[in-house]
Order: sequence, then C-alpha cells, then structure tokens
Amino acid sequence: MTTRFEEFEEWQKSRSLVCAIYGVTARGGFHRDPGLRERLRADAVCIMSTLAVASDAAPARRVRTVGRAARTCSSLSSNLVVAFDQGYLTDVELCALHGQASDLRDAIRARAVETAAQSEVTRDRARSEPEAASGGLR
Repeated sequence: MTTRFEEFEEWQKSRSLVCAIYGVTARGGFHRDPGLRERLRADAVCIMSTLAVASDAAPARRVRTVGRAARTCSSLSSNLVVAFDQGYLTDVELCALHGQASDLRDAIRARAVETAAQSEVTRDRARSEPEAASGGLR
C-alpha cells in the first residue's frame, strides 16, 4: 500500500510552517528586504517539496533526501535569526517559528533514522536470501 506524501506528519508540519512563514513575511519590514523574505520562503517551501520527493524515493535515497530537508530546517532557523536581528520579527514570532522549525527538523531526523534502519534490514534480508537458497554454499 502506497502512502501519499500528504499523509506524512512531517509534510503536514512543513505545510503549516510554510503558511506561518508566508504570513510573517507578508508584513512588517520584509517589504524593504525582498532578498531575506524570499530566502525564508524558499527554505520553507524547499523543506515541504523535498519531503514530498523523498516519499517516492528508494529507501537509501530517501535517507539522503530527508537529510537535506533537515539541513534546510537549520538554514531556515538561521535566517529567522537574521530577520529578528533586523527587527522584522518580534521575540514571540522568532520563538514560535524557530520552535516550529526545530520540531520539524527533529521529526525529520527521526524519520531518517527509522528509514535507514528499515533500509538496513531490507539489505540484510536481500543478502541472506541467496545464501539460504544455495543451502549456505556460494
């Protein structure tokens, strides 16, 4: 049974983060800093789309792709601090968005570990099947 990417909790969290980022960057000082506004939006959208792509990838590639999404969460968090330092975000907004990005990064990393473990079990089974079929002789 195939699971659609929209059903993954991490993708749903990333969608919520995209909405929050678009909300804060649509107002305040961001109109004076389109580069930072677009960087924040691009990071958020990149996380969401990378998770969608990962859902269709083979297990080994999925681990790498999901890792990229986790690293982009860190990039987003760093850029949020820049926005705060420039006065575009309040303390409350920074804490909320940074917390959301950190929670998402942690959930993505947990998924990557789980996927890597499943991939290892699959590889081990594939290695042992030819051996079992040959009666242990190669």
